[in-house]
Amino acid sequence: TKLNELEESGNLSPVIWDEGVTYLWLQVSNLYILAVTCTNVNAAAVLVFLHSLVGVFKHYFQVRPRAVG
Repeated sequence: TKLNELEESGNLSPVIWDEGVTYLWLQVSNLYILAVTCTNVNAAAVLVFLHSLVGVFKHYFQVRPRAVG
């Protein structure tokens, strides 16, 4: 609900702090990639990691055409 509230108010960002918990997220198509922490972390490093993770997932799950024969 917090995400919906921020989205409706126009204050949505990739880093959300709520009650001592930090949520860092990316949206790729209709999929959300989320990191959650209760400690102080480097937000930029976490977002770079999430972008790298998306690249790994895209490479791993890419559809390959079947060989006809």
